[in-house]
Amino acid sequence: FLNLDNTKITDEGLMALKPLGKTLKNINLCHTSITNELFKIFADVFPNIEVINLSETRIKNAGLKKIAEHCLALTSIDLS
Repeated sequence: FLNLDNTKITDEGLMALKPLGKTLKNINLCHTSITNELFKIFADVFPNIEVINLSETRIKNAGLKKIAEHCLALTSIDLS
């Protein structure tokens, strides 16, 4: 589990976590500055993600679509 809630993590910062990618199952990105651009490659970086919290982020439908199409292990997504 990686909790980045209310941090100043950016798309670039999250990409720097790629070494954790295959083992990470749960990530909290609530209240962060991540953008839709990140989700174009999110599944490549975190292919086994099961749970993601995106509440209070700027993600739009295009980003959600990428997650749904490519994060095949995903079982839960929080958008509250």
